[in-house]
Amino acid sequence: QLKERPDTVKQFETLGWFLIGEGKLEEYLEEFPGDQELTREGRDRLKDAKECLCKAIGEDARRLGVHLDSWILLAKLHYALGNYTDTLKYYEKAQIESLEEKHLPARSLKIMAEAFAIKGLCYEKLPLQTTSKHKLLDRENKLIKCFELAGDLTLLYLQEADRSSRRGHTQSTLSLQSVGTTSGTSSSPVPPANTEHKLGPVLEAALLKAPQLNLRAGRVDKAVARFRAMLSAEETRSTGAVRMR
Repeated sequence: QLKERPDTVKQFETLGWFLIGEGKLEEYLEEFPGDQELTREGRDRLKDAKECLCKAIGEDARRLGVHLDSWILLAKLHYALGNYTDTLKYYEKAQIESLEEKHLPARSLKIMAEAFAIKGLCYEKLPLQTTSKHKLLDRENKLIKCFELAGDLTLLYLQEADRSSRRGHTQSTLSLQSVGTTSGTSSSPVPPANTEHKLGPVLEAALLKAPQLNLRAGRVDKAVARFRAMLSAEETRSTGAVRMR
């Protein structure tokens, strides 16, 4: 319906393409959430989603506040395709590392949590290009940083989504120190009350990976501190199983 509005309102068409592209991508990932082998049908479906999202980049998208979201979703799409180098390039375009204090709605918290988690997973999956101990340590620290940010954002997203559902608000934002985006964020409503906020494999990895990597590196105290921080955070309905593990 948005796409069919008069041509004089170009922004509505851009928003329509963005929403369709996001819907196609998330629908595919809902059906195939893991690392299953990509089929021809799956590749075609992701191609359709990519074509839609590529139409949601530019000045109209920037004015709407979905320009950044489009880059981040395209990175997520390339991760699903197994193109890990391209995924990292899209995150560079989105400039997710340029952090400042922002007011983020719950939906944007989720997008950013997934972005940092996927970025860390890409670093893990790409082959090592060096044997230098210094560079390997730097890579390990980058990995841990990505998953720490992703874990913090995941907890904030679930807490805020739960609060918003209980209050029945269409949107609620919070001030987030040292984690955020460089431009406008989407203002789409959070899910309605009684909606289950599924973690999924990416956000579950976001919560568990940082302490696991610290354990692997022999930093037991840091791993314990990370687990303790997660367990002492405000509990939500969606984190019960992960907390029990």
